[in-house]
Formats: sequence, C-alpha cells, structure tokens
Amino acid sequence: MKKWLEEDSLPFRLEGKLGGAFATAHYAQGGADSAIMEILGQLLVKGMLAYSGGSACGLPFIHHGPVALDREGDHFDRSREMFRIFGSRFALKIRELQL
Repeated sequence: MKKWLEEDSLPFRLEGKLGGAFATAHYAQGGADSAIMEILGQLLVKGMLAYSGGSACGLPFIHHGPVALDREGDHFDRSREMFRIFGSRFALKIRELQL
C-alpha cells in the first residue's frame, strides 16, 4: 500500500475521496497501529478524507482502523465482525457524503 500510495497512485485523482485503513498482525505489538497511521497520513497527503469507523459510532470502538491479530488466541476470528462493521460504517459514510 505504501508504494502504491507514494508512487503508483500518481495518475489518479484521489483528492476528496474517502479512504480508510486496516491491518493484521501476529501480535499486539506487531506494528499494525503504526501501519494504519502511516496509511492514514498518506491519505491526507493525497487530499483524501480519512475515515476510521469512529468510536462515536458506538461499539465496537474503532479508533484508527480495525486490527486483527492472528497469534492472540481466537482474536483473528473474533475480529471478523469488527471488520464487517467497519465496512458497513464506511459504506454508510460514502452514502452520507455522496462520493
């Protein structure tokens, strides 16, 4: 994603488009939060609107974007619903903004 956002996306007009980020990692300290923040930063540089799924929407609280951990018990499987909710919230936001 980093390469695509920095280089390959140049021919596209991304400004004003809605973007978001999510990640997977092996462990809670696996860098997923850093990856999400890097992607969100790149979206802002491109002039995009960054959407997180927001804690203001209620449970589950999705602060910067959802993360699934595959080495933390059954977290990866339990995260599926959070990702589905993130996708639903993202789609509703697009409809709200009519992008």
